Amino acid sequence: VQQGSKLRAVTAETLVCLRHQHSDYLHAVAHLLEAKHCHAARWLPGSERTSLTFPRCRYASYPDAAEGVCLEIEAHRRVIAQATGTEIPLAEVMPNLKSCTPGSGGGLLICPGAGDSIREYPAALLARAVSLFLETMPGMPVSVCLPPGPRCQHWQDALTENLGHRIRWQLPGSFDALADAIANADLVLAPDSAPAHLATALNKPAVILLGGGHFGLFAPWHQSRRQIWLQHELNCYQCQWHCCQPEPWCITRIQPEAVAQALFAVGVGGGGSES
Repeated sequence: VQQGSKLRAVTAETLVCLRHQHSDYLHAVAHLLEAKHCHAARWLPGSERTSLTFPRCRYASYPDAAEGVCLEIEAHRRVIAQATGTEIPLAEVMPNLKSCTPGSGGGLLICPGAGDSIREYPAALLARAVSLFLETMPGMPVSVCLPPGPRCQHWQDALTENLGHRIRWQLPGSFDALADAIANADLVLAPDSAPAHLATALNKPAVILLGGGHFGLFAPWHQSRRQIWLQHELNCYQCQWHCCQPEPWCITRIQPEAVAQALFAVGVGGGGSES
């Protein structure tokens, strides 16, 4: 009730929703706000069942394709262009963390978690990939940023077995702490996850392991050639993570050798170019 009262006190001429999936929670919040107009992208048909809608809303069409970026960023561009009545260059809606200044000296930062095990690179393959990379860069510091919760032991076991005690374990307690760790890394290795998108927004050298569950929707996208997205394409792409294989081969068949080569390319071998 208290939150509802606060929302009702908010007034605006225009309400813009950039959230990808529509939900009745978002619709209810929009009804509580005093906005004369609402703008949102028309989410993919059948992707989420809802009983409500945004009030007084004008919908921008959701893209079928996007040049150089994922569909979600192009959808954002369309909504903002519609709301402002002007053509918006893609560069103006590219994610950018202005509160965070990229630095260096942190070495390789590994962020293995993706919120769901089906989207994560197996711990044994991850350890093998990092070991192969470090054969070419034996002096590079290595940090592992573990997500909150109990699902960390398999990463700790595999990485400790392969890399010994040279790993620095990090447990960032806030979004700002995570962003700072990524900003100060020389190189980031992650699955498709929040750290992957933060690294890309900061234009850090990064190798990102991308599955096919909703390929192209939220990733891949780049700020420059500093980011490499690796995937193993299959004819079952776009499964929405309802995997029909014995395991998510789109991720587990990404070879550790390919990961190590990509790390070298963006972190050492000249892939750190801005363009």
